[in-house]
Amino acid sequence: FPRCYQVFVEEERKAFIDDYRATACMNVIKWFVNTVTEQGNKAPEARPGRVRRTLIEFSLARCEEYIRSRANLDLDSPPPQLWEHQWEQFLTEYYTLAQGGARIQEYYEGSKRSEEMLVHSRKILDKLRKLCPQFEMDGLLNLWIIKPGTSSRGRGITISNRLERILSMINCKQSRFVVQKYIEKPLLIYNTKFD
Repeated sequence: FPRCYQVFVEEERKAFIDDYRATACMNVIKWFVNTVTEQGNKAPEARPGRVRRTLIEFSLARCEEYIRSRANLDLDSPPPQLWEHQWEQFLTEYYTLAQGGARIQEYYEGSKRSEEMLVHSRKILDKLRKLCPQFEMDGLLNLWIIKPGTSSRGRGITISNRLERILSMINCKQSRFVVQKYIEKPLLIYNTKFD
């Protein structure tokens, strides 16, 4: 079943934000591996790349933390301190990459080589596939369904892929909302969704 949060409860709202961010990190790694696999080693890079190479490194680090957490290997060590502005910068670059079609900066002295990041990315994706049953359904867009808790027959339901939009929708009204992960890659029969 898709991940679902009653975001009017503070703990679930925080869990949703964490899930959204983790999914975005996973999507960066998926994008990187898919682009290299489908288009070649230099495809994700561009000389005037608008996205810093460190976006992939940041995503890999967050996914490693997620894997350690799911395997309960993080019990004796505190999580690294990440500030809100770091997440905001990450999401800005993530949107540019995933939704704007941007490329990462070419290799420069002192940065990790794409081949090195690719090997690391593939290992992380293999571990995530084993830990996350919905990994393959997530796609690359990080789409979420926002449902008002007091409506019926689909009234008021919207879909968004931007965290700040989702949070502004659920903050601006005094209603109860449920946010659920949209299945971007559903099982199809003859290229048709079914239920």
